[in-house]
Amino acid sequence: MADVSGAFATLSPSEIRSALSSRERYEVQNATALEATAEVTIPELSNAELRSKISDRAYDLIVQFETGGRGYYESPHGINSRPCWPGGASGVTIGCGYDLGYNSEVDFRATWRDKLSPADITVLAGAIGKKGQAARSFMPRVSHIIIPWGVALAVFDATDLPREELLTLRSLPRAIELHPHCVGALVSLVFNRGASFSLSDDRYREMREIARLIRTGDFKGVPAQFRAMKRLWEGTGQSGLLIRRDKEAQLFQDGLDAMVIANQSENLATLIGAGSAAEAIESPLAGSDPNLSWLDSLTDDQLDALIYGKGVIADGPPQEIPDDLEASAIRYDKSDVRWVLNDRNHPDYVHLPPDAKGTSFNLTPNDLERLIASNRFQPYEGDHHKIIFALRGAKLTSNSLSQEGVDELQLVDARPNHFNFQCVIGIYDKISRKLFAYTGSTVCNAGAVVACYNYYNHFSPEKQGNILLTGCYQMCVGTHYGHVTVPGVFRLGDGRGPENATKHLVLRTGNDVTFGTQDIFDPCVPQDNLHPSFHPANSKFSSLGCLTVHGTYSNGHQEEWKKFRAAAGLHASSDGMGTRYDMVVLTGLDAATAVMRRTLSDQEFDGILACIRQGSRGDQVKALQAKLGMPSPDGVFDWQTAEKLVQTQKSILGWASATYGRNMDTLLGFGIFTQPGA
Repeated sequence: MADVSGAFATLSPSEIRSALSSRERYEVQNATALEATAEVTIPELSNAELRSKISDRAYDLIVQFETGGRGYYESPHGINSRPCWPGGASGVTIGCGYDLGYNSEVDFRATWRDKLSPADITVLAGAIGKKGQAARSFMPRVSHIIIPWGVALAVFDATDLPREELLTLRSLPRAIELHPHCVGALVSLVFNRGASFSLSDDRYREMREIARLIRTGDFKGVPAQFRAMKRLWEGTGQSGLLIRRDKEAQLFQDGLDAMVIANQSENLATLIGAGSAAEAIESPLAGSDPNLSWLDSLTDDQLDALIYGKGVIADGPPQEIPDDLEASAIRYDKSDVRWVLNDRNHPDYVHLPPDAKGTSFNLTPNDLERLIASNRFQPYEGDHHKIIFALRGAKLTSNSLSQEGVDELQLVDARPNHFNFQCVIGIYDKISRKLFAYTGSTVCNAGAVVACYNYYNHFSPEKQGNILLTGCYQMCVGTHYGHVTVPGVFRLGDGRGPENATKHLVLRTGNDVTFGTQDIFDPCVPQDNLHPSFHPANSKFSSLGCLTVHGTYSNGHQEEWKKFRAAAGLHASSDGMGTRYDMVVLTGLDAATAVMRRTLSDQEFDGILACIRQGSRGDQVKALQAKLGMPSPDGVFDWQTAEKLVQTQKSILGWASATYGRNMDTLLGFGIFTQPGA
């Protein structure tokens, strides 16, 4: 569910009230009771399936215009989480636009009985059927009742939204062919005006025309009808409804534009206006950044396809299924994607004690430096003296999306889920010893997990979707290429372009849609860069394997992503191109465990958290390479060392982690950490 707290920041209270006061859908529902009979059969859809038919942006718009947004809902100058009378012919209204004047007592009690106390139910039931001044007069009797925002949305999601969505689709069956933005705009209209698409009065001529346009497939004419019906409210003081129609029209148009873009993938580079990959680097760096605001119109899958394009992971022809992985006939959807339930079954967590799981903690530079030392990392600092750090499975405990220039970060251990931001990515300034942290993700999104599974099971010819394992990696400021070109990202490699991408061992899945220790460790050139999430308005992120920071790129870097770059010393898109930054990727549990053991001596601390993995360096790495039978041990834990370790782990243990902690030292019996000085 997206955050809708600040949507009405630019509207006056009177505009909000005028938007909330209209109850036309209730006034026409009896007249249209028989109208919602589909010409085309609409399949039975669950609430979750109905919700997927509209976009997050459409959901936000509907909630905003039905409540004024969370800020207004909870404000003492707005609804204040209490029953209200919006004005006009409205009744006493609770939650997200649930009008007691137009709902039956049976429906009210069935909908709200588990959400409110029996006493509140009894009092509110007295408002059933009261409208206009009668409802206004009843308000003092219910003004003491509090309905929290979460309760209001729960009822809205379970009852109001699916009812109006189903009514819309049954009235306009061909709408199911449209982009979720378009469907959402129509649902918003029905929320406000009812399914009045066949009423004969002149008041409903635009509604009838919308129905005709949808029925005939002439979708491009619909936005004009949204705007044409503004004639009904111009000069009436109901400016909120004028704004609502404009926003619905724009949302519908954006959905149409996204459908056109999705059907012209061969011309995407031209449509975007950034040029081809070979020339795109010049235009943005010359100061003419392309405006990519239309990216907000795309579905998640379309956005991923545009950001990455095809062939991003181009390390040979489609890979055959490994001998130990049987092809599956099961087809998975994004809703099936899960993070592994048991930390012991995930490569990044298997070596860690569980006692700090889920704890809140304050991470200091000293804690971070001890973690770097215990993992035998030697990150390059350069002239900038900054290190990128990423904590997989961690969240900022503050309400903001960032904590900047602090002596300690306030964090909580969590687990990723491939759907929302559940990671923290930041900058450690070694000179000032200050920490800068931002909401982000270090895992691929759910669509990428399914894409990975589909590749290994021959449902798709393209290899996409991976997780970059924890470790220390060399990054370089450069340009992210796909159909969308973004300068000034951090590329995984030793140069600014794709030709400089380096090889690493990444985790993929082919037996299900959950990553774990039984899965595929693939040596490849993943190009898992660090870039903006491209979903600035919500908690989602576009990633087939890249790390992302909340924000986007549209006429320049935006949101937390812009702040992150500034913390790294980068401001303009052209700043720092070719500059090396090393990135330390660990887990929130690593950090929480380090804080919990803060009082231990360095030796005791190392006895718990010592672990060597990709990016580790030193004599213990060299000793491990020798035990693994590698011909020329050099003390650098690279992809070849990781691959050899995985092969050994699988042959002896039946599972692998690509990490080597003290528990793995015991399991394999190599004695790396028991040697003198270990």
